[in-house]
Amino acid sequence: MVKVVKQVEKSGGKYLKIELEVVSGIIRDLKVSGDFFAYPPYLLDNLERGAKGMRADPSEVDKLLSRYIGRLELVGISIEDLRGLIVNSLREAK
Repeated sequence: MVKVVKQVEKSGGKYLKIELEVVSGIIRDLKVSGDFFAYPPYLLDNLERGAKGMRADPSEVDKLLSRYIGRLELVGISIEDLRGLIVNSLREAK
């Protein structure tokens, strides 16, 4: 089991935190937090649940996030910020 916690601070003092658990190349848990807003909030929960059981691969992250573009509004961070931190965390988990 590999558990990775990464945090990045954005300009303006905003931060984004990823907690990622990977077992045998499979994402077992993903938690996204920070001082940003997600509208509607339940979609961020759905995104976290959608990552569970997924291959720990950047292309899978792209597929997952693409389902939320235009539906999930993030204020204070961007979907690209989220993708970058998840992908960096996956690299660290290998």
